[in-house]
Amino acid sequence: MSPITLALWLLGSWMPSLLALFLTWLHDGYAGIKIIGKNLIAQNRRLSGYLVALGIPSLIWIFSLLLVVRDPEFAFPLVDPARWMFIPIGFLAAIPFGPLGEELGWRGYLQPRLLSKLNPVLAGVIIGAIWTVWHIPLFWAPAGSSLSGGDVTLSAVAEYGFILIVLSVVLVNISQHYGPTLLFALLLHTAWNSQPVRFLFAPVGDEISEVMSVMEPIAVLVIAMIFGALFLIWKFKEKPIGKKPIGHSYK
Repeated sequence: MSPITLALWLLGSWMPSLLALFLTWLHDGYAGIKIIGKNLIAQNRRLSGYLVALGIPSLIWIFSLLLVVRDPEFAFPLVDPARWMFIPIGFLAAIPFGPLGEELGWRGYLQPRLLSKLNPVLAGVIIGAIWTVWHIPLFWAPAGSSLSGGDVTLSAVAEYGFILIVLSVVLVNISQHYGPTLLFALLLHTAWNSQPVRFLFAPVGDEISEVMSVMEPIAVLVIAMIFGALFLIWKFKEKPIGKKPIGHSYK
């Protein structure tokens, strides 16, 4: 991308968070912005929160890759320890390209307002639908979504929307169960976007992009099943999810 295109892309990717901060300041002043800032830091420092946010996406991508490469059409990638150093680099590089620019808007501003009237699942579905619509211009951009540079078909868009809705429901509930905090949602969003499994294996030539495109819907189904199990465990422990929504300064 040219510098101008990259600058516009970054500006667009930060609009949810920038707009959320502006609206918060407009209605609640600096006190509201401080609350969002506090919720960006883990107030609940339980180790399980970090394991869920960082471990589950990584395990899902690896599991999905193992399912895909069982197909004889794909060559099984070789483990390449020399590439593992790129895992933390890729993770840190992914934070400003989406997660930090979006999460203050989706989970920091929109989520508490929806949770004041709706249950966490329905709130997550609505946020996911808005999240999908917001990505539409990026379908034809050089980067920015899993459809960028590919064929924008009805089935591809529907699949992409399903992925974001599932992830949104997961992010809403995790941020509330371990919160109020935005940190775990930010970490999970980043771990999903950075796809650390890319750096565990040597590239499989031109097939790696196709492998990753096949992996994504499988990964979403897996994360949906894992979250369903976690949801039942949390409910069994009588720790209601979404009872105390993030951000209490909104009017």
